[in-house]
Amino acid sequence: MSLTDVAFDVITSKFSAVKKISSRPMIWEIESKKCNVRSASRKSGDKYWFDVTPSLYEENLVDYFIYICGDPSSIYIFPREDFASLIHGAHLGGQKQVPNFTIYDNNCEFEPAGLSHDKHDIKKYRNNFSFSDVSVILGFNIYPDEVSEPDLYPEGATKRISINYFERNAKARDECLAHYGYSCSVCGFNFEDAYGDIGKQFIHVHHLKPLSEITEEYEVNPLTDLRPVCPNCHAMLHRGEKCLDISELQEKLTKA
Repeated sequence: MSLTDVAFDVITSKFSAVKKISSRPMIWEIESKKCNVRSASRKSGDKYWFDVTPSLYEENLVDYFIYICGDPSSIYIFPREDFASLIHGAHLGGQKQVPNFTIYDNNCEFEPAGLSHDKHDIKKYRNNFSFSDVSVILGFNIYPDEVSEPDLYPEGATKRISINYFERNAKARDECLAHYGYSCSVCGFNFEDAYGDIGKQFIHVHHLKPLSEITEEYEVNPLTDLRPVCPNCHAMLHRGEKCLDISELQEKLTKA
């Protein structure tokens, strides 16, 4: 049996409904969720090299990406939104010039190609057979307007995992940051100024109108609807029952 065949048996034992949809690309349906499945034998030491078809996550063609490293005891299951964030910025490679990456299985690390300084800890994705709450998988708080969702400009459609999250658009985010820059709109903090290269182009993007108050899709305007904010101020904006305006938080900050 091939590695993917053995892994299929493992997955079938963990979930209630599993079936194979296609082989190229390899798509399995697991509890009504479409999953792209890839496997690799050990390349060097604990390194496993993979590539990915961008359309699978850019066009929302699958819900999860599953990578099997060497044997079925090491299976990484990434929600599409998380995977798009992990692979962001990876160099293109191979004949098809698609994003590629390396998983270091011993350390549970994810390295986008060409970004050896930007490895990600992926322990919580390893053998996670529960399709858990996204915030639990990632291990940090997620604000509704910070969930990564590369897509077109329409936003706001509610989806369901085990909590609601709200579609957010990567192109709109990029346009917002190109216009406003990477300093916090509330307190002015700039991560690159404070931390150097490691803080370059790091900032959250905040929706002025909370997506949780929107019940249908709408066209986001990156310049009027979005603002860059640091994680501290972002948390404070969402701290109460009602999301604060930026001016309201600035007033509280000056009184502190």
